[in-house]
Amino acid sequence: MDGYVIGLDLGASYIKIVTMNSRQNRGEVKRIATPSSEGREAVLDAITRAIEDEIAEQPDPGTPGAICVGTPGLIDEQGTVYGAAVNIKGWQGTPLKKILVSRFGEPLCVLNDVTLTAYGEYRFGAAQDVENMMCISIGSGIGGGIVIDGSLYTGTSGLAAEIGHISVEPEGPPCKCGQYGCLELYSSALGILRLAREKAVSHPGDLSVLVRTQPERVSPELIYEYARKGDPLAMEVHDISSRMLARAVGMVMNLLVPDTIVFTGGVMQSGDLILPGIEKHLPSLSLEASRKSCRIAAGTLGENAGVMGAAGYAMQVTE
Repeated sequence: MDGYVIGLDLGASYIKIVTMNSRQNRGEVKRIATPSSEGREAVLDAITRAIEDEIAEQPDPGTPGAICVGTPGLIDEQGTVYGAAVNIKGWQGTPLKKILVSRFGEPLCVLNDVTLTAYGEYRFGAAQDVENMMCISIGSGIGGGIVIDGSLYTGTSGLAAEIGHISVEPEGPPCKCGQYGCLELYSSALGILRLAREKAVSHPGDLSVLVRTQPERVSPELIYEYARKGDPLAMEVHDISSRMLARAVGMVMNLLVPDTIVFTGGVMQSGDLILPGIEKHLPSLSLEASRKSCRIAAGTLGENAGVMGAAGYAMQVTE
């Protein structure tokens, strides 16, 4: 592939990797199992082998024009993981950029995985026709990414867009981050399950019985299936979660006035209920002018948003 770059997205379960050329033609997205439980060195070896194999498979391998890697955790300007990375043993403190540059050279960039998901949706997905956008990714936690005037905004030391830790209920329960009432506690996959357990004692209905007697069977997807049937517990959980998301979205709208806010992540399998739920509460939680200027949309790249964002960002480095 002439003039190619490499994008890699590190997940707790899979490493995804793809090549892209200067015409934005891309190769196949490959998936390699992540040895998360085996520790840092095993994960580093897997990343290195994935990049080496990708280079070797090119018709004219040479040196890639740039490599960009997305990883869970908070990433500083030196490409070091200084915030905990969920489900990757020993990953905190890894000087990832330094290690990879020693093997592959520059230019090489390391960014947060959700930041690159935002860039993927901006460059190739649901927000490719705008210049200002935010991505909110809803999975076991909630993360975000921001593009302003066509460029990623990461803030001081890479901390921008931690929307999951906006306090939407200051008198709410404590969060692991040290604050109270964070958005993650209400609208992430774990937050939705927490709400279901908390509210089940005061509700009749099939879902309530299931939550109390067989909690291991309950997932956010199942809760939204019950919500579609009008189950009272599921409907209350959905309403609370949507209202808290609307509070955070309203803050973003009023502060940044983006063209588009894109929602991604596993919980968005139920986006047909979640997005209308947010829009229901937004009129009382955002300025009308900001709201009218902003479109809310589901992401279009699915699980490949992060690796596509990494490849797109690597391409930008070479442009």
